[in-house]
Amino acid sequence: DKLAPISGSIDETDASPLAAAIRELREETFLATPADLKLSLRGHSFSISDPSIGRQWTVYPFSWILKPASEQKISIDWEHSTWEWIELERILSGSMESECVPRLSESLRRVYIGPNSLALTTPRVAFNLHASEVLRSTLHDLQTDHTNGAKVLATKAGTAVAKLATECKILPSEPSRLDLEAWFRILRMASWLLITNGRPSMNSAITTCILGLLSLILPIISSPPQSPTTKISETIQSALSSRSSTSDRIASSFSEYLNSTVQRLSSSIPQPQASASGSQPLTLNILTLSSSSTLLHSLAHFLSHLTPQTSNLNLHLSILESRPLFEGLSLATSLPYSPNLSITLAPDSSIALLARNTDLVLLGADRISASGDVSNKTGSYAAACVTKAVGKEMEREVRVVVVSESEKVAKPDERNDEGEEDNGPEDVVGAWRRSGFGGGEVEGAEDEEGIVRIGGGSAGEGEGRKIKVKNVYFEWVPAKYIDAYVTEKGIMGTDDIRETAIKMGELEKEMFADLAQIE
Repeated sequence: DKLAPISGSIDETDASPLAAAIRELREETFLATPADLKLSLRGHSFSISDPSIGRQWTVYPFSWILKPASEQKISIDWEHSTWEWIELERILSGSMESECVPRLSESLRRVYIGPNSLALTTPRVAFNLHASEVLRSTLHDLQTDHTNGAKVLATKAGTAVAKLATECKILPSEPSRLDLEAWFRILRMASWLLITNGRPSMNSAITTCILGLLSLILPIISSPPQSPTTKISETIQSALSSRSSTSDRIASSFSEYLNSTVQRLSSSIPQPQASASGSQPLTLNILTLSSSSTLLHSLAHFLSHLTPQTSNLNLHLSILESRPLFEGLSLATSLPYSPNLSITLAPDSSIALLARNTDLVLLGADRISASGDVSNKTGSYAAACVTKAVGKEMEREVRVVVVSESEKVAKPDERNDEGEEDNGPEDVVGAWRRSGFGGGEVEGAEDEEGIVRIGGGSAGEGEGRKIKVKNVYFEWVPAKYIDAYVTEKGIMGTDDIRETAIKMGELEKEMFADLAQIE
């Protein structure tokens, strides 16, 4: 008998390699997700072949976290004679190679974070303990940060790549060409794990940031200078520092767009007679939701740069409170004071009422698909649809504008592959508790399916009514509802978005395609 992982073929009925892995786990161990298992890491696929029979296989490795109480549920099927736990380090060291099925160490290396993981190394280059801690802690931070947006998370991921490249001493001070190539493969494998496992719902910005850094390192690896480690460090730090200027460039594009909107509205409204104090003020009615740091910076920039020629302009900002975390309230209280600004904060359910007096809907973005669809805070789709529909009924043109970094554009064919990001019921239940609902009789989630107990319940349910609570953070707004994309590159249309997506896909292929090859 040989040591083997839980494995199997991808059936035609499997929606994806992950779906096949979940099915095989259930068939071979009788363990189910999410009741017993939680996905830990998905590793980069690799190919193996058998020339003697003319066949090639693609292996998609995954690792899982088993809940302690579920170990007793393990029951193997006819494919295995017994099962046991083995320390990963023993297999990765090569000391058990004769006892294992072929390429087991290659599979495990790609879904394990620890010394000597990720890739085979030279005697002087290896993924060490410090690097493991940086990668593991950054993945956890990206997965659990529900406060910051995609831009901040991308910077965190980029900073982790910088630490892996410069602080973790993976690369010796005077590396050979072979050392540099081995080091760069390790760095790219770690980068791929950050992109794929960090925060799938926001991975476009993370991908763009990391690929940008890797593309700057590649020429240094290809033609090493006298001190490659110093050059790599300087290049990465310069690239990360330059990210701070993106917000100012977006704010400049945003101001240009608002000024053109004001001119359009001014020309369509009959000019009233001038009063003794000058021309009649014009009010631009804007609706938004959630709390985008990019949008906040752009609004603050516009308010602080009202010129004498536009001093008769007033902004009325209607903000949906954005439950359950009330990010809308955060945005409202973060905006700087301006005599030209008035704010209305309203429940999300008020969207149809607010739409009656809306000229412009402003949305942030966490991802933008190649076709121009935008993933943003749940409620964005309703805001776009309702304001467009109400505006049409009232014969009032309403434009929906996305304010975002261009780095959030995803590669082609990447949109709903990860499904919904449901972050569990605690955010919602916490709001109920704070409001004193039901005298505080709201218990926490019983399992990862989002079931909570509320109140007295009814016959057959014991103490408390069982209710499933959904807390999906993001949803997609179709491109047909969006009129413009305001970015650091200026005003972009769907053709510009698609071109950016194609370039991103090509760069990702250049950086990661060879990781499918076994060393």
